[in-house]
Formats: sequence, structure tokens, C-alpha cells
Amino acid sequence: QDENNNEELVAEGTIEEEEVGEDCDASDGEEEVEFMDVEAILEEDDGLQYQLPKHHRCACHLLNLVSTVDVDRANKTEAYKKLSRSAFSKCQALWNKASRSPQNAELTEEHCKLHLVQPNSTRWNSSFMARPRRGVCENGL
Repeated sequence: QDENNNEELVAEGTIEEEEVGEDCDASDGEEEVEFMDVEAILEEDDGLQYQLPKHHRCACHLLNLVSTVDVDRANKTEAYKKLSRSAFSKCQALWNKASRSPQNAELTEEHCKLHLVQPNSTRWNSSFMARPRRGVCENGL
């Protein structure tokens, strides 16, 4: 019995040689196992602790945050707010129409010569990427 009272488990877990079968060699059981004290190795202070580099924010996300704040400020101006809502409501109507059926999407692609990208909330730059396509579509019509 060892310090953890494992003697009974070891005795129960032993396998008779005749149960093992012919696939096992007799030399397999004779291999020596070397035990290492892992605790001592981990407690050694070798100066090789992992150090992460200084955190840098993604430039694209920083620009997105800045532009979002600027748009929020601009929306407080009544004139800009009115123009913005008018333009985006027209764009939203076009995006909705194109996304409702494949035939509408094909007609839009045929006239605009490109596939419209509809903005969504999961991609941070989707509304930005949809705007140039709107401009190309207006010039293509």
C-alpha cells in the first residue's frame, strides 16, 4: 500500500499474461520508467517567464470608434441628420428590395454591374463598405 492507499487498485488492475494475448512482447514490461520531480522544475526561477508584448489596439477599430463618435456628434445637427436619414432610407430601401428575392438581386447586379453589400451589425465596417458600392451603382445607372 502506498501513501495514497493505491495497493488494492494496482492489484485489481493487473492482467494475467494469458489474458494479454500474443500481440504483446515480453520486453514491453521490462522497460524502465524514469520519474521526474515536476514541482521542483516548475518552482525553479530560470528567468524565462512568459511576457506578453504591450497591448496595441487595432488601427482599423480605432478609426471605426473615432468615426462612430463623429457621426453621433454630426447627427445632433438637424440639417445633417435630415440629409443622412433621407439618404440612408433610400439606400435601405434598395438593400431591402435586393435582398428579398434572387430575381431582385440579379436585376440590381445587372443594372449596377456589381453585387450590393448590405450593412449588418456583426461586421464593424459593413456600412462603410456598402457606401462606395452605392456610389458606383448611382453612376452606373
